[in-house]
Amino acid sequence: LTTDYCCIVGLITAHMLILYNYEYQTIMSLCGHVNSLEQISCDGSGRWIATLDKSANNRIVIWDLGNGVPVKTIFLNNENAQNLLMSPDAKYLLITYDGQPCKLDFYIWSASRQNPAATVHFDKHIKTILNVCFSKRCEEYIAVTTPTHIIFLTYNMEKHEIEFYNPQTNRYWPKTKLEYTCSVYDDELNLCYSATTAGDLAFWGDDSVTNRF
Repeated sequence: LTTDYCCIVGLITAHMLILYNYEYQTIMSLCGHVNSLEQISCDGSGRWIATLDKSANNRIVIWDLGNGVPVKTIFLNNENAQNLLMSPDAKYLLITYDGQPCKLDFYIWSASRQNPAATVHFDKHIKTILNVCFSKRCEEYIAVTTPTHIIFLTYNMEKHEIEFYNPQTNRYWPKTKLEYTCSVYDDELNLCYSATTAGDLAFWGDDSVTNRF
């Protein structure tokens, strides 16, 4: 959470988020969960942070770190919630769920509604989601990493729906059993990189004609 204006580290302890300012050696405790915290995610500025607890009646709380107050609570009530991610500009919030089928909820959290703006239900063969990431250049671009697939999502703001592209990756390594681990966008080169357990690296390019990766 360190920025040009403050030097802060966020720590999870039980059901609280502890903010430690290592420049002034001060501590702020943020209490908004009944259950133990599972994940945190912040925007690119370090001002907004989302926290997720792990239980059957779990919730997401979004905090304004400028004054340390909660500004939004999203009640999930789903213990299969796994990956929490806030977009770099703090506009969007993602949460994924393991299970049958796996799914992804896409929130515009500053809106008054509690429900997600869009939801994606993945194929039944996808049993877990390892990693999700936003493109900083176009935050409507999202890469989803599973052990066997890289799935590219695009949020259509006009239709309020998510379009997806699932490239067939086995044509690149036909004799290798692939197991992906994570993906990341390189916005300067308009590329997305995906790593595998075998040490291979897949490069995905931006197709400007179809507006997708």
